[in-house]
Amino acid sequence: GLLTGRYKYEDKEKEQASCRFFGNSWAEVYRNRYWKKHHFDAIDLVQNSLQEAYGSERPSLTSAALRWMYHHSKLQ
Repeated sequence: GLLTGRYKYEDKEKEQASCRFFGNSWAEVYRNRYWKKHHFDAIDLVQNSLQEAYGSERPSLTSAALRWMYHHSKLQ
């Protein structure tokens, strides 16, 4: 998804390999729902925060998202 870090907002109009957001019948549905500038701005904020907190030992966006879910889940 978007938290893999492999997507950029500006790439919306570029030709892409087939995936969730490009190249299949559901792609437009996903882009309309999730491909928002403010989502990408928020991802940039998370990336900057990770860089400030961890420096060269920074976890990936995916790892950071999973860590956050693990430590903030109300499930026991």
